[in-house]
Amino acid sequence: MTPCVISADEGERPRLLHALDLLDSPPEPAFDRITRLLARVLDVPIALVSLVDEQRQWFKSRVGLDVSETPREYALCAHTILKASPLVVSDATQDPRFCDNPRVTGEPNIRFYAGVPIRSSAGLALGTLCDIVGYREDELNLRALTELLPQAIARADRSKQPFALPFVGLDGFKAVNDDFGHESDDMVLCAVADRLRACLRKVDSAVRLSGGEFVVVVEGVNGLGDGQRVATKLLESIAEPIALHRVSVSVGASAGIALYQPGTGM
Repeated sequence: MTPCVISADEGERPRLLHALDLLDSPPEPAFDRITRLLARVLDVPIALVSLVDEQRQWFKSRVGLDVSETPREYALCAHTILKASPLVVSDATQDPRFCDNPRVTGEPNIRFYAGVPIRSSAGLALGTLCDIVGYREDELNLRALTELLPQAIARADRSKQPFALPFVGLDGFKAVNDDFGHESDDMVLCAVADRLRACLRKVDSAVRLSGGEFVVVVEGVNGLGDGQRVATKLLESIAEPIALHRVSVSVGASAGIALYQPGTGM
């Protein structure tokens, strides 16, 4: 097992992590929504928000894992925080850095790993968002999120205005494929994407994660109420019938909302 090197900012990084008072804190819905969404959309058994201190990685939110922390020396996430881009390990049993890692040779028997650093507004890597035992398409989904969110966070911190993150999931989407075939899937997704863009301002963004799941970034809101109003508008637009060849179909949608408060760095 290859020991993980220590980054140049190791002194400042853990000090900020402890100052944020997140370690060993109670579960929070905002973090739990992210890991549940990641596990569901990517169809992976384990999804984690991991914070890495001097001795351990501690899981602020976890899906599919019973333990709340592991030693830093065994943490793949300790390698991830050193990187500027996602760390993707296609088969940990074949990777010389990890093949004899106890988390690979024993529970949870890590094979595939994909993780991206979670950074403060100053760029310090405090931990990771990761999934375990997945598929290579996960890298693309994680990359899209990690390119978009840091930019939104930086703008929110500068403007001192929150941004809302509605997570939109299509209801009955699988039935469209079953009834009308894969081509109809694509038509529905294109129609929904067009409707989302039509409801948003130029400063806002919508990203399709996988299947019928979308994340929307609504910037410059005054609070959660603004985000809820935008989410309602999106759901009403999606509910309108969609023309498919000679028929029309209706797909519903549901949404959950997270709110980023400026200055939190997370």
